[in-house]
Amino acid sequence: MRPNPEADSPQRPTRSLGSLMSSATSQFTSILKAEAELAKLKMKQAQKSLAGGAVLVALAALFGLTLFWWLFHSIELAFALIVPTWAAALITAGILLLLLVICLVIAVLLFKDGKRKMPEVKEGVTKDFDILKEGLSDE
Repeated sequence: MRPNPEADSPQRPTRSLGSLMSSATSQFTSILKAEAELAKLKMKQAQKSLAGGAVLVALAALFGLTLFWWLFHSIELAFALIVPTWAAALITAGILLLLLVICLVIAVLLFKDGKRKMPEVKEGVTKDFDILKEGLSDE
């Protein structure tokens, strides 16, 4: 006598394909929602870190400006040992003005270069649509 394999194995519940698809869809939706929540939490943590970093950069910029002011004040005092105080102040102001003009000229050149390198999005999209229209009309 042969053993009956169906009798020896435990009965598995049979589910329809529709219920399996429904279950898979709901599980996939749950995974997507959980991933979105995780991304939100990570974004909040990143925002906190970035905000703290931005505050420290602003504070460092303030200290840097204060240091810069003291440096030029020291230059003015050094010039005052050689020339009258009013002349030392004017020489120091002239140095600052020269640095300001140099920085502005470089900034203008960089802005012009950046504007020249700026992609023309509208023209690119128009070209893409024209190519797509040609491809569709050829078929």
